[in-house]
Amino acid sequence: MTKKCRETENEIPSEYHVKAAIRVLAGYAFEQDPVEIYTRYAYVNNVIYVDLGDATGEAVEIDANGWRVIASPPVYFKRTALTNPLPRPQSGGDIESLFSIINVPNEDQDLYLGFLAAACFEKIPKPILALDGEQGSGKSNTASYTNLLIDPSPALLRPPPRDEKSWFEVAPASYVMTLDNVSKITAEISDLLCRASTGDSVVKRELYTNSDVVSHTFRRVIILNGINLGDTRDDPSDRQAEAICRHIKKRWLFNQ
Repeated sequence: MTKKCRETENEIPSEYHVKAAIRVLAGYAFEQDPVEIYTRYAYVNNVIYVDLGDATGEAVEIDANGWRVIASPPVYFKRTALTNPLPRPQSGGDIESLFSIINVPNEDQDLYLGFLAAACFEKIPKPILALDGEQGSGKSNTASYTNLLIDPSPALLRPPPRDEKSWFEVAPASYVMTLDNVSKITAEISDLLCRASTGDSVVKRELYTNSDVVSHTFRRVIILNGINLGDTRDDPSDRQAEAICRHIKKRWLFNQ
């Protein structure tokens, strides 16, 4: 707004006039029908749209006939400071080559591909990818590469959240949450992970108010890596074992 005014009127508007203009625009916005805003992935009318996250505003459109890059996707994407560009896709790849750079045992590779496929469908419950292994087995590298493949970010590996407040400060900003060096999952954090994987809402009192409430609703892809993750609570373990199996057969998505 300030730049446009400088270019057309050769003047810089005052802070008062900028705020007044924003209030007027906000009033117009409230008169419009609300639209859904997506983070990185959108699944609409049996079509997947993937925001490339670059300055072009282009997206990848995926349907039963294959994929293509389109200039103007029919959905709106939100970008944050944690949104990095995805590489532009090319035809002729082989999904099996992925396992030459990440450490996933042969018997678990179908489960891993199922996890990747499920990540593309933003409206379905997400399996939690738990990377368990000894020190030096490549857990952090596998977590990082997986995060880059789905949703590149300048902050790939993050410590587990301290509490509910810190979780809600960072979880909505990116499509993938990769928690590094997880040694223990408390009851509170376990519930937060489960809610994020299924898309449940959490209603809390709005900050600085006595009666107003705010609803947090988002569904996230969650990656955990650590030693002895089998000691976590049953509920997240159920989501790892059951939800991931529902999507093992989605490998067609990566063979287009």
